[in-house]
Amino acid sequence: MRPMLTAVFILIFSVFADPGLARDIHVAKTGSNSTLGDSDNPYETIKYGVAQSLEGDVIRVHAGIYEESWIEPKAGTRLVSDDGVHAAKIYSGEQSAIRLTNNNSGIDGFEIYGDWNQGVPGDGLVRLLDASHLWVKNCKIHDAPHDCDVIKIGASDVLIENCIIYSAGRRTDGNFQEVVDIYGKSDPDGVTVRGCWIYHTPEQGGDYLIYAKGGARNILWENNVFGPAQGSGFGNVSTGCGAASPPVFPSCENFIARNNIFVNCAGDGAFGFTSAKNAYLYNNVFYNYTGGRAFIQFYTTQSPGGTDRNEDCYVFNNIFMESNGMPVYQDRGRWSGGAYTYIPENFQSDNNLYYQVKTAYPANDINILEEANSIFADPKMMAPSSPSPAIDNWSAIVANFLLQPDSPAMDAGCDLSLGAPFHVPFDILDTDRPADGFFDMGIHELAKNNVDLDFDGDVDGEDLAWLINAAGLTDDYIRAVAARFGN
Repeated sequence: MRPMLTAVFILIFSVFADPGLARDIHVAKTGSNSTLGDSDNPYETIKYGVAQSLEGDVIRVHAGIYEESWIEPKAGTRLVSDDGVHAAKIYSGEQSAIRLTNNNSGIDGFEIYGDWNQGVPGDGLVRLLDASHLWVKNCKIHDAPHDCDVIKIGASDVLIENCIIYSAGRRTDGNFQEVVDIYGKSDPDGVTVRGCWIYHTPEQGGDYLIYAKGGARNILWENNVFGPAQGSGFGNVSTGCGAASPPVFPSCENFIARNNIFVNCAGDGAFGFTSAKNAYLYNNVFYNYTGGRAFIQFYTTQSPGGTDRNEDCYVFNNIFMESNGMPVYQDRGRWSGGAYTYIPENFQSDNNLYYQVKTAYPANDINILEEANSIFADPKMMAPSSPSPAIDNWSAIVANFLLQPDSPAMDAGCDLSLGAPFHVPFDILDTDRPADGFFDMGIHELAKNNVDLDFDGDVDGEDLAWLINAAGLTDDYIRAVAARFGN
């Protein structure tokens, strides 16, 4: 070929062949790393597919079990289970499976698991670290190696969405790591955990379900199910924000938990305010606390006169049901002999519903009887019960905690339309709040005479079918629910 013609071809290639053009890279158990990596000629391993990727690429992993570890998607790429949710499985043995350490990257749809009770201390089965705009969606992640969290987050602008997460690793001292640990360097800034079910199995045990530790800020938990937990009657709270060691960790700041179910939580509390600043608990359901202290505990390890105490904490529009003889609140500062308190500076609570809880004061340390607009009555949720990891799913659990049309929680909530962080714009089913001009308590916003659960604009048998399919209801329960529909 003549030199001039060669130059023309090079120019044409440089104009029309964009090296940054996004492409789909395919990986399959039947593939080979010596092929092209397209749909007809997939690669064999995920790591090789990742190595061949460029910004904008999607690595599509087909069904099967991939025995790989330390998979680190590149910046601007997506790793997807292509044949359906949980069809592609990553088994990492005693190592970390996924490392999200590059900006604008994430994973979607995988089942990820390791060898529980083996591994490297302080790591995570899925680790998000020193990067921003990361996501983990629609994944089932469980059985972290020894001394590892299931998901460990030390990154910013993070979304964990629609995931099932359980079984953190056991520590060398016999205790457990967190299922989800929002802590690391750099400090997490902007972490949303949404629509997940986070729990412990009875077989493996556990301690913390999720913890936004000191240094974390701008944290949002919404539409999640937390529990059951397997912690002891005392010990660490099941969920919480802050840090028990302010000299080591700063406060957790700007924290919101809304539209969550805290069910069968254990330890010192279902939730702990622990060196928390600007923390908001709105429109949650706390059910069947099985620990030895209280639904909510106030704590830090500050010395008397310390400065890193809880500040500006708010509890509104929640339902607290069945504390098994325990109070709603407890101040760990009570053991100081009156020298100091861990109750937040500027603590406000009202418009909550309390049922089957200990109301005696000062056992609560916060006198719930003084809340002017709170209610002490059966919330009349559909069928509140303890979930079973073996048979339940997120939808079935949520269906049990929806309000019945005659619930006293309807229209009894506080108006939280003041704007962020006060606003709760929707309920756990993504229904706009408020309905009928008034806010409800708990996770569910239900307009009077409105049981359009499938959101098709009609109240009919399909709504009843939604409940049946979601909750696996018995015949007796179906007949009871049918009365709501006039059927």
